[in-house]
Amino acid sequence: MQQQDFDLLDDYFNGLLPPESEQALRERAAADPDFAREFALRERMQRWLHREPVRQAVAKNLAEIGPDYFTANAARPWRVSWKRWALLAASFAVFAFAVWFFALRQPSLYHRYAQHAPLQFTERGAGDSPETRAERAFREGRYEEALAALRTVLTDKPGHLTARLYEGICLLELGRPAEARAAFAPIAEGTSALQADALWYLAISYLRENDPTRCRETLLRLQAGQEHYQQAQELLRALGR
Repeated sequence: MQQQDFDLLDDYFNGLLPPESEQALRERAAADPDFAREFALRERMQRWLHREPVRQAVAKNLAEIGPDYFTANAARPWRVSWKRWALLAASFAVFAFAVWFFALRQPSLYHRYAQHAPLQFTERGAGDSPETRAERAFREGRYEEALAALRTVLTDKPGHLTARLYEGICLLELGRPAEARAAFAPIAEGTSALQADALWYLAISYLRENDPTRCRETLLRLQAGQEHYQQAQELLRALGR
């Protein structure tokens, strides 16, 4: 399992994947034993924490046991029920775990804003061309494969801006933001139709690295009327400008 696999599972259980990617993920879980184990674990945790009896049990235990220990009882300090204390501690542990788990499952700012348009080339070769392989792999969240196919395209067409932009997106999703910026920067400095996309992804790359200052600086380069301008304003507000 690699980091992108865990990120992909996070996206799946947060409902952030498109239907076709969800289907591809389930197919992979059926075929890949390691991935299947992690998928099953996440699924069990998700079901367990959403069970009404679990939530009710925690609330009931806290209501019944809490007063015994949070009310001063100096007259009989030796009558501590260790069994009930253990139950109270267990209830708090369950509650703390639930809070941690649901906080963990909230999508980060990066995952909230790194929503990628499908890769689609205007020209295609044969049915198994690098372009077709790149499109399919990217759609299914297989970013290593998509990256390899895109680099094959770029070997023949080094000036292909769509392939270059999506090369950067793949690198970003693979947790390699510095390399991704090397792909985005020349496009962001140019005047092509993809210039605003590249600026947006430059900003997102800093978000991936938890660098809000550089993220803000890059977002402010997007002009009103450009692609991603409204998203940039929302993200700036989320970052506290």
